[in-house]
Amino acid sequence: QFTEEKISDPRVLELAKRVEVVLDPEIEEAYPEKFAGKVEIVPTNGKKFEARVDYPTGSPENPMSFDDVAKKFESLAGTVMRRGRIEEIIQRVEGLEKLANIRELTQLFA
Repeated sequence: QFTEEKISDPRVLELAKRVEVVLDPEIEEAYPEKFAGKVEIVPTNGKKFEARVDYPTGSPENPMSFDDVAKKFESLAGTVMRRGRIEEIIQRVEGLEKLANIRELTQLFA
């Protein structure tokens, strides 16, 4: 999502003009016990929508599932690896305890 094409997209730039980042004292005070984040959306009708997350996905308190990690790996590795190799890596990691030698996995990254 941080390619030159994406960050120079006129729609993204227009949205960025309407975003304001503000330090929230309550969120700041909770750190480092909580790595919280909060977002407020106020559309033109004035009705406010708010959401807060104290523990982001992937943190020890809110871990990702194996499928979530696999999907993230696919999305990131897909730019530098062919699909078949990505699937093979995911399968090997899923059966890691059955590998006779870790080289069965690490060689797939070469």
